[in-house]
Amino acid sequence: MRWRNAPGNKLDWIGIYRAGPLDVYDYLGFSYLGALPHGGVSFARGDLYAKLKPGRYVAGLFLDDGYSLLARTTFRVR
Repeated sequence: MRWRNAPGNKLDWIGIYRAGPLDVYDYLGFSYLGALPHGGVSFARGDLYAKLKPGRYVAGLFLDDGYSLLARTTFRVR
């Protein structure tokens, strides 16, 4: 997963969610961005609380260890 133009705060993070209405507290896994405004992160199976079954998911970019959603994108696991 790659991002650009994030704020670069110490605790900005990406959360992985099931597709559908977004409940920001019900993430399947997350990763901090390391205060990088641009970069990428890979989620290993151990980083996620459940193996992602085939289907649609959402990745959300959140501000500084909080739940203010800055951006989101959908993706599919086949």
